[in-house]
Amino acid sequence: MGATRVGESKLVFGTTDEPYGHVQMISEEIAVDQVTEDNGVGDVKAVEYYNKRHRCSGTYTFFTGSHAAAPLIHVGDGTTVLLQNLGLAVYIEKASRKGQRKGWTVIDFEGTYWPFLGS
Repeated sequence: MGATRVGESKLVFGTTDEPYGHVQMISEEIAVDQVTEDNGVGDVKAVEYYNKRHRCSGTYTFFTGSHAAAPLIHVGDGTTVLLQNLGLAVYIEKASRKGQRKGWTVIDFEGTYWPFLGS
């Protein structure tokens, strides 16, 4: 007896509760850049922190026939993707197709969220 598929996937990248695909977070890292000032003899007297951001990475698994290969199509286009389990809108900076098996595609992605961008 062959497999029978009933219904349509209609996945939306960034949601975690879809019946035929989901985003699984691998990591979230909060980072800042810094610049230091010294007194001329090498002693650091001041540090300024700036550019606070969240770096996120994860895996997106979806039924291949359901839609285009998002997030591959969103790399570098300025489109944010809502990761509901974190409540973050992430700019996708890197994505790679990890594999495809029995109708399912797995994509690893990385992105950045700036908490104060646009405020």
